[in-house]
Amino acid sequence: MLQPWFLDIDHTMRLHRSLIEAYGGSEGIRDVGLLHSALAMSQSTFWWRISAPRSI
Repeated sequence: MLQPWFLDIDHTMRLHRSLIEAYGGSEGIRDVGLLHSALAMSQSTFWWRISAPRSI
């Protein structure tokens, strides 16, 4: 099985910076902890779904 690639905080911040440069907007992150939580949620959901027992 191929391993998924999830965004980490560094990639997300670089992407945010490049989008601001391209389209404008406010710099900075209001709540870095919330961003960490959102990024971790995708990993948690993915691994939970593939490890959860299948019902028949």
